[in-house]
Amino acid sequence: MPVGRVLGVPLKVHWSVLALMAVYVLAGQGFQMALGFLAVLGHELAHVAAARVLELEVEGVELLPFGGVARLSGLDSEDPARQAMVAMAGPLSSLVLAALAVTVPQLWPVNPVLLEFFVWVNVGLALFNLLPAAPLDGGRLWRALRASRVGYAQAHREVRRVAEVAAWVLSGWFFLLAAFGVFWWQVLVLGGFLWWAARRPDGRAAWAVRDLAVRRAAWERQSVWLVEDVAVREDAPLGDVLSAMRPKKLHRVAVLTPAQDLLGTVWEQDLLATLKASGPTTPVRHLVRRP
Repeated sequence: MPVGRVLGVPLKVHWSVLALMAVYVLAGQGFQMALGFLAVLGHELAHVAAARVLELEVEGVELLPFGGVARLSGLDSEDPARQAMVAMAGPLSSLVLAALAVTVPQLWPVNPVLLEFFVWVNVGLALFNLLPAAPLDGGRLWRALRASRVGYAQAHREVRRVAEVAAWVLSGWFFLLAAFGVFWWQVLVLGGFLWWAARRPDGRAAWAVRDLAVRRAAWERQSVWLVEDVAVREDAPLGDVLSAMRPKKLHRVAVLTPAQDLLGTVWEQDLLATLKASGPTTPVRHLVRRP
């Protein structure tokens, strides 16, 4: 749900955040929810600020329960150091907020319960986001780094798999605590959030295309690129071909018959043009130019 713009970028709040707010308000913890919301917002705005410093395009920010997503175009065409700066800006900002909150009592009196809550929310947010699971910051960094080795699709599957495992671990932890009379329902919500994020449909090719579509701008900053050769069967759908591509490389696709005879060669810019015109299910053989 769009709620406005922050730092010049569109801000959306997922409906589940509103539902979680209602639960906290009904439980008499509205102030805690407000502080948690501010912690998450500060975390995501740190990503936006880092991206702006690196002159990356920010498509928007969506706030989710216990975190959010800053959508950045072309992040995976950047050097690993620049990717790390953007991904780690969120956890670092959360730790800074926690440290600043600790100094607040030295300046003016505040409610110690709320202050402690704000400190631990930021510390938890930082540590939780370091998990290499989608859609967390650690998952974003792991996916970007792994994509250069195994391609977009495999890297995306890995971080989603970690999210599923983490969801089961958190759920098991909840029931273990409940067996001893401790009911931390937030742990179960965290597990549900990761499971939902791992199962959330997002289109495998769409993530790759966001990176490939900004290659022209990346080309202006980097004049020399490696060429990656990819061999595909002629009936392979365009979406699968795009998902197998890797960041920081230009792709040359050899289209083969089932008998492995060469039909022709296609460059990645031709794949993007056909994707826009015909969609991701188009067989790659349609891109081969016949003599």
